[in-house]
Amino acid sequence: MVAARADVSQYIIWHRTNTEPLLRSGHPVGQQMLEIDLPALSDAVDEVVRIHWLAGSTGLLMGVLDRLRLAIQDPRWSRKMTYFQALTESVPNDNDDAAKREFNKLLPIDETETDIEILELCLSLYISTMSFSAVISLCDHILRLSDRLSVVLQYTALKASHYILIEDVQQAGKLFDQVVARARRAHEENDLDPYAGWLFALALSYLGLLKREVALFDEAIGILREQLEAEGWTPTGAVRLHNQIADCHRYAERWAEAEAAYREARAQVRTSAGTVFLAEAILRQGRAQEAERELASLDPKGLDVNEYEDFAFTSAAVAVESGDRELMRKAAQRLEGFQASAPYFERRRLTLLLRVNQAITHGRSPKIVRSIRRLVSTNARRLSRYAILEPNIVGLGLNVNRALDDLADQLDGDDGTNQATAFLNGKRR
Repeated sequence: MVAARADVSQYIIWHRTNTEPLLRSGHPVGQQMLEIDLPALSDAVDEVVRIHWLAGSTGLLMGVLDRLRLAIQDPRWSRKMTYFQALTESVPNDNDDAAKREFNKLLPIDETETDIEILELCLSLYISTMSFSAVISLCDHILRLSDRLSVVLQYTALKASHYILIEDVQQAGKLFDQVVARARRAHEENDLDPYAGWLFALALSYLGLLKREVALFDEAIGILREQLEAEGWTPTGAVRLHNQIADCHRYAERWAEAEAAYREARAQVRTSAGTVFLAEAILRQGRAQEAERELASLDPKGLDVNEYEDFAFTSAAVAVESGDRELMRKAAQRLEGFQASAPYFERRRLTLLLRVNQAITHGRSPKIVRSIRRLVSTNARRLSRYAILEPNIVGLGLNVNRALDDLADQLDGDDGTNQATAFLNGKRR
């Protein structure tokens, strides 16, 4: 933290002694230097922010960011500090309501906004309440601003996912084909960073669902296993990779392999979504009672919107296949008690509720079981809503501590950096 704060303070000194005099004099180079200073100092502040997260010092960080508003006299800089405050509320504090209160200071967001990180956070916070056209427009704006592979993969795939939600599978397939072709070239040239590689694997698995090609699932699994062999993953990051491998087996209806992969992920970190999908894999192997026990281990009140939808859908399938009318009644009550997150899922919720009620009234039949399996396992429904459908702001879960340990090894005691952090501590010298 001391070293990162020192970097920020040093850059502020350079800005004030070099860039500001040129700006005051009206020299044309001053504006050019400002355009360099804004992203460079932002990157340095980003490091400070994430180290404060790791240190559990988010309360202290808010004051630091307020003082940093004075570092550069430009409206874009003040907006960036608000972005960091909203991001901190959203990620380590896990308080999206507070994050929105901060981010609301940046609204309205339109095509004059050129900060990609602000646009990404806007999507992350508000995507569930945005219209289809607004999501597509914002994705297109981000794609115009950056040709970086991870950005292209993320936001082209996000567009494709939303086309699936309005059942335009043809357009979704075209978009997934585009990003997969580009990512394959980068992979062949050994030019994929871990996050881009993970997005590539996701896009492959989604394209496999649309084309019904098992070979694409296997290609995705190969990419994910390559990533698992790399060092530096946190438990959460590794679990995300294991779960995506399990998802690929589930999409291919290789239920035993899916079960094994979900269990391997859970051995490291237990997640609600992983438990729901594990229950589905168990159910499809004819073990309805065991699947019900897995679902019963979850507290529905602790699930987010996406998790609860998947929980309710899978619970209904388990209840009907078990033939237990009491379980079916509970499943029907769950389905009645919420509205799905998108029209596509809402139609399936209502149809699923109808089928469950038919099973309660007339008993389980092979026709009803087949219908419910189709509803629960339909392609668009099975696309993971814990990945591409929501922008990922903080990456996969690479172990930042490794980089911090390397940094600590380079510090030779007190080299004056403590004095250089005076500005960030609120003491102007």
